[in-house]
Amino acid sequence: SDSAESAVATGSATSGGMLFQASGWIEPDPLPIKATSLVDGVVETVKVLEGQAVKKGETLAILISEDARLTLATAEQNHLTLQSSRDSHLAAIDSARKKLEGTQAMAKSAETLRDEAADRLTRFEGLSSRSVPEQEIVSARLRVAREDAQLLVATASSAEAGAEIERLQLETRVKENEIRAAAIEVEKAKLILTRTVITAP
Repeated sequence: SDSAESAVATGSATSGGMLFQASGWIEPDPLPIKATSLVDGVVETVKVLEGQAVKKGETLAILISEDARLTLATAEQNHLTLQSSRDSHLAAIDSARKKLEGTQAMAKSAETLRDEAADRLTRFEGLSSRSVPEQEIVSARLRVAREDAQLLVATASSAEAGAEIERLQLETRVKENEIRAAAIEVEKAKLILTRTVITAP
């Protein structure tokens, strides 16, 4: 298209001279569209020539993509590693739960034995001193003390197993957050890799 700011007649058509002289500018129609890369890089291949007509989505140039591929592979490997670590924590939680069940059963058993020993001691102490030898009473007291100690150990083991489960669950939640962050990094790396191919807008 020719856009002129002013035009002046300088001759006639019959004399063969110039009819008009105009000052202005010339622009292509439609205006040119620039195809730019969304990532930094070095051009590996150019698929079209300057001025060549292209269709939307057609590949114009390809950037060197080795770095982007390595970044993607690293991000994917990190994602897989975190998933494996999370799975290991889940397995450890199952194991800790079984341990907790075992320690709770031990605590229940120790409590039962302690109650039996305490009941026996109470009966001995309720009898006259002539009915039960002093040695039996001392032995019953020692057994109560021993069963009390066993109960304390079993209760402490049970509490420790419960605390271990809580710790592993907290760490698993941290792992889940890390996995989500790693998945985002994988998507970012994939996006960068796709942007090494420059297409017509």
